[in-house]
Amino acid sequence: MINKSKLHPIATDDLVRLGCIDADGGYVLPGAYARECKALLSLGLGDNWTFDLDVLKQNPSVKIIGVDHTISPWHYFGVVIRSGIKKQLYSILRNTAKRLLHSSRLEHALDYFRLFTQPREHLHLMVSGNEGKGRITIDSLMRLVDVNEPHAVLVKMDIEGSEYEVIEPIVAHADRIGVFVVEFHDVVERSREFNAAIELLLSQFHIFHIHGNNCSPYDHEADFPEVVEITFVNSALIEREPQPSVHRYPRPGLDVPNSPDKADYVLNFS
Repeated sequence: MINKSKLHPIATDDLVRLGCIDADGGYVLPGAYARECKALLSLGLGDNWTFDLDVLKQNPSVKIIGVDHTISPWHYFGVVIRSGIKKQLYSILRNTAKRLLHSSRLEHALDYFRLFTQPREHLHLMVSGNEGKGRITIDSLMRLVDVNEPHAVLVKMDIEGSEYEVIEPIVAHADRIGVFVVEFHDVVERSREFNAAIELLLSQFHIFHIHGNNCSPYDHEADFPEVVEITFVNSALIEREPQPSVHRYPRPGLDVPNSPDKADYVLNFS
């Protein structure tokens, strides 16, 4: 079973939501850190980079390396061409609905190129515990990010279940990682791995925030969702003695349901 008592966040007021504000794609982290970190490793992009764009807005000099093997610039280049043409065509035909649809698709594709322009880059690779063809490890990524200041790297990770194999190297680089925002998958089904990962992370970090992803099932026997988003902050950055948070989770003003059509999951830590 999940050791839920270990997941209770500590008290803090300096939290902001960056990324999508009304659905999946937003994450919660300390606002000051978002403005001051030197680099963002964004591991797992899918088709949503609203979080990365918001970090860039907060911190224009931040170095960003995005890693995802499921998308490519060639795809979004094609979207720019097709939707650019269709936007003009439907403007001429006065079809407002389709013009707006392709205008939105065009802007989304252009945002990919606005984000991943040198010195920011997207690596068409899979994050893995082992180096190999088409794969890259945390060790290699930390060398690539080339930021040696203490706790100056922000790591955001959503790699669809592969997170368990890279927790150990994340902790090994805790001297350079200040904030680690991660989506854990299959936490009830893989409770032994999940508990071990949390125990290891808590040796170097504290939990500042947690949110259940309501796109995934809720396990009623365990009284916990199968997927959770957790924000860890390096213990070295915490100046006061940590105290348990008195807030309920989800927290109004910070959390929104990943699926807007469903109620959010209320978390119980007992």
